[in-house]
Formats: sequence, structure tokens, C-alpha cells
Amino acid sequence: MSNRYSNLAHNAMSRVKDSYSIELSKIADMSLSDFCKLCPATSDKAAIQKLKAAVDDAAAKNLAQADLLNNIKKLGDTVYNLAKTLFPMLR
Repeated sequence: MSNRYSNLAHNAMSRVKDSYSIELSKIADMSLSDFCKLCPATSDKAAIQKLKAAVDDAAAKNLAQADLLNNIKKLGDTVYNLAKTLFPMLR
């Protein structure tokens, strides 16, 4: 049953999903060099490359935020911690 509040919630979730897709596309369009500039100077280069590849893959496949998070977690703690630093929305 639809009511005013469920419509408001649905509209809010749509905006969040649209915002996520837009931001993900922007990050995926970045070069690896520019992506590295977002990372703390002490970041492991291999972790940065793995994270960038995961973001690129998520954008190409239009993955949901939860799927991206699961894929990042599978890459290990170093990559996951870097992702949390760069993308607070993934916490």
C-alpha cells in the first residue's frame, strides 16, 4: 500500500542510488594517476590499483553499492581500509 511516507522514502532512495551511480562513474573515469592523488601518501600502490580496478568494474557492470563493498572486502583489509578512507559511504 502506498502512502505519502512510502512515496517520500522511495523518492529519497532513488536520489541516493542516482547519486551513487554518478559518483561511481566520475571515479571510474579518473586515471589511475589522478586516483592515486586522492589516496594518502602512505597508501600501498598495489592496494590502490586493486581498489581502482574494483571501482572500474563496478561502474562498468553498474553494480549496486553493496556489491561493490563485498567485492572490495574480498580484496583484503588493506584495500578495504583504503576504501573506507576514500569513500565514507562504504562504511
